[in-house]
Amino acid sequence: MAVEKWTPERRRQRTREALLDAAATVFAEQGFQGASLDEIAATAGYTRGAIYKHFADKEELLHEVCVLLNERTIAEFDEIQSDHDWRDTDLDAVAEHWRSMTERSAEFRVVMLEFQLHAYRNPKLRERAREFARANRSAIADYLTERAEEAGEPLPVDADQLAAVFGTSSDGFSQMALVDPDAASHYGLLLDLVVRGLRTLADEQHEGGDD
Repeated sequence: MAVEKWTPERRRQRTREALLDAAATVFAEQGFQGASLDEIAATAGYTRGAIYKHFADKEELLHEVCVLLNERTIAEFDEIQSDHDWRDTDLDAVAEHWRSMTERSAEFRVVMLEFQLHAYRNPKLRERAREFARANRSAIADYLTERAEEAGEPLPVDADQLAAVFGTSSDGFSQMALVDPDAASHYGLLLDLVVRGLRTLADEQHEGGDD
């Protein structure tokens, strides 16, 4: 078996991801203010200088941690396969997948709260937080649009607006789940209500188009 060579680019990427994973752990445990760059670097197995080769400061590091963790979350949902019309989605399976993912990504939720609170307390950073939220909403909208196109059944509402509903509600329920495990079942109820409403809208649009 051929051994893959460690190119300089791959080494840089590996170092960057190791620093981000370490930062996620330290931010979750110590909070943004309590976390030190020295501790983050040591947790990753590097020196403080390695951080400055990849990130301008601790605020950029926090932002990039959230970007990476968010990408991983969306990628995990993207692995869910469906051969049916989105209206026939097994909501129990989706809710269970969400619950399982939320339990495994508690660290991510805590870091996201740190990011939002830090932006709230520092007005100059709020635009970066807004841009992050918009990018997240756009990624969810793309995911919903692709699934609808694959099923050959268009969404009955604007994908961006629907993404905002799903994204905001998921964030809220997942944060509550940090202290109340029952939040997972409540999120399943919300999914059921939202999808029932979407099905009704889709049927009404089909009926209107037949007139």
